[in-house]
Amino acid sequence: MKTGVILISHGSKISSGNEGLLKIADMLRAMNRWDMVEPAFLQLAKPG
Repeated sequence: MKTGVILISHGSKISSGNEGLLKIADMLRAMNRWDMVEPAFLQLAKPG
């Protein structure tokens, strides 16, 4: 069975406001503990 993690944040119009969650996602990916780690923003962020 594969395990994934979704990190959810409110989101910001200012891209630097979203950088924290993106950095956390990168750190978790680097741990290689989960098959998939993805950040998600509820509002105000441009689609990636």
